[in-house]
Amino acid sequence: MQVIKVLADKKTLKYFTLFMLLIGTALYCFSLVMLKPNQLTLESPKKLAIIATHQDDGVISAGGMAIINDKLEGETSVIYILRPEADIERSIRYQEARDAWGLLPNNSASIRFLDIYPEDLSVEFVKTVLNKRLDSIFELESPDIIVFPLEEGGQRHHDMVAKAAPYVREKNPNITVLTAAEYNPLLLTEHMPEKLLMFFVRLLPFLPYYTPNSGIDKSKQFELMMSDQQLTKKKEMLLAFKSQKDVIPLSQFGYPDLFDNSNMADYSGIKILGKIFSFSGLALLSILVIYFFYIGLYIALKNVKPAINYIFIVIFAVPFLFAITSPAIFKEDFLLLAFSSLGFYTTFIFQTLRS
Repeated sequence: MQVIKVLADKKTLKYFTLFMLLIGTALYCFSLVMLKPNQLTLESPKKLAIIATHQDDGVISAGGMAIINDKLEGETSVIYILRPEADIERSIRYQEARDAWGLLPNNSASIRFLDIYPEDLSVEFVKTVLNKRLDSIFELESPDIIVFPLEEGGQRHHDMVAKAAPYVREKNPNITVLTAAEYNPLLLTEHMPEKLLMFFVRLLPFLPYYTPNSGIDKSKQFELMMSDQQLTKKKEMLLAFKSQKDVIPLSQFGYPDLFDNSNMADYSGIKILGKIFSFSGLALLSILVIYFFYIGLYIALKNVKPAINYIFIVIFAVPFLFAITSPAIFKEDFLLLAFSSLGFYTTFIFQTLRS
């Protein structure tokens, strides 16, 4: 009877309902986190074609499949789409690509450089030029499997090259066309809550980013089954791209190949800092940003020692300079500190104006 009275109390009922909603949400998110991709195996030699936007992308996206295909004595063709802008960088990165694929024991990979300038890449260019160039290559090589980058809504060049995949798939129904996950720009809390959690971790300055490429939707994914020895070989190939060692850390890319059949057009969101957030993910990010803004407010209202002013000047200046001079390096790392600084100086300015 006492239990019924407690549950009948409006205040208790309100908190109990909120608690149950939180528990239900947590269980749902946990079930999504525990969901594993489908398994993909390669058991016979194939004619494999890998479409790589940049020189390191071929190993990142389908290096594992090429390693297994090499062991099975299959043939692999790597087609590089874009050329680096600077000539000196071009010679270095092209040689790194040759060195990486040269690590295959049976030397089964052939390499093509289409040498397309990045500024030429557009939707119209893909339709009128790139599709035709790929057609001529596929007619000559007759591949069984073609791997494209997955359109993930983050890296513009990747997304442009990915737009050729539907055309190739429709024109060649007897060829298996796969799209490979390489980055993590599409943050869908409804499908992959752990991606949003890892993004929040990335917001903390100087904290390493330890997570594999997770694509868009686990229910539409296939993970290539690789042995430890094959995975070690893939990591060895990634290390051949010495000029990119800070861009392609093994902590993010040294994992089995992941193929995702998702279509980005089926999902909606808002783009911030090169990432596309679902609306629920954006709401959670907003709460976190406001929280750090109020931390800055609180520190300013406590009238702490003058030295704190200089600390906040540095905290605000560093991300600002990175955002202006090196936006590719800035990414998300200093965002929360910048908002805490903004909160601090908002209070500081108002106090100055009032006095």
